[in-house]
Amino acid sequence: MGSQLSITWYIYSREENDEWSKEPIASTLAKEEDVNYHLGRFKHIVYKMGIGKLGSIRKVYLYHGWRVVKAEMKDTEIGLYFSDEIIAEKWWESPEECIETGVFKQDFDKKWSVRDGPSKGNIMYDLRKD
Repeated sequence: MGSQLSITWYIYSREENDEWSKEPIASTLAKEEDVNYHLGRFKHIVYKMGIGKLGSIRKVYLYHGWRVVKAEMKDTEIGLYFSDEIIAEKWWESPEECIETGVFKQDFDKKWSVRDGPSKGNIMYDLRKD
């Protein structure tokens, strides 16, 4: 029998001054092969960032040996930049997976609207004006 190499899923972040946060927001080996589960966890963090519950964090990243997706929040838009279009399509089928407490989808949807995507592996959200 051979040993199986496991790769931890990490969610890293950067502050608005572009400094890396000292520790990852989250990491897990659970459900390692379930991409939708990990995108759902990342979605939870993106939603949390989008409604102002991550303080000065403006960029979050999902890594699994390499960068799977980056989310960047600017004043009036959030851009999601996926490693490939297949992963970008999975964004739509992955429900928000709560990491700690709270579910943020409803509050996020009130504040942000999807502009387009995925296009070449990117999805863009705009700040609602209403």
